[in-house]
Amino acid sequence: MENIHVYVFYTTTTTTTTTTTTATATATAAAAADAAAVATTSTTTTTTATATAVAAVLYIDKDLKMYSIGLGHR
Repeated sequence: MENIHVYVFYTTTTTTTTTTTTATATATAAAAADAAAVATTSTTTTTTATATAVAAVLYIDKDLKMYSIGLGHR
């Protein structure tokens, strides 16, 4: 089976403040929260994608015609 590559794209919103100290602390906290969210999302997405791929494995016969499980046609 081929390797499954999962790409997680996400966006963040940051608000700038008038003080450098507050802005730095906020950005650091936001970055940590984003990293945790991406790690969780990536793990969940990879597990789901793997299960889906296993359920939809294609079999190829001697004539190189492909059959897909559950689709009922070729």
